Amino acid sequence: MRFKRIKKIANPEMSTASLPDIVFMLLFFFMVTTVIQDEKPMLEIEKPSAVQTEKIEQKDLTASLLVGMNPENRIPLIQWEERFISIEDLGELLSEKRASLPESMQGKFTTILKADKALPMEVITKIKQQLREYQLFKIQYAVETESY
Repeated sequence: MRFKRIKKIANPEMSTASLPDIVFMLLFFFMVTTVIQDEKPMLEIEKPSAVQTEKIEQKDLTASLLVGMNPENRIPLIQWEERFISIEDLGELLSEKRASLPESMQGKFTTILKADKALPMEVITKIKQQLREYQLFKIQYAVETESY
């Protein structure tokens, strides 16, 4: 009687050809479903218009301030990071934010004023003086663009 040798059958290797497809499918899923939260404006403002504008490149080096008037008692309100702050606290809070940045980026820190076009100029002047005390000299104004 002849005995046949039984060859050991090797397990086939798992194919990794579809692995990049799965990774890109997951990446696409998370890109589509992720929601980037913007700050919610608690003030309604009408921005002034401008003909020539520039877009800010590095938004992580900025602090946006919404400045408007309280419709009930005509007191100026400043919104920063979903809370209202006073003009007196403004410089200290923004200088703390600037100090939290890396030292090489602190000189590029910019304050963006989104002010209502009906806001009295004395409010803007007080804000600028407060920022000047804390050496926050870079200020940009947010506007609506006009096309001609």
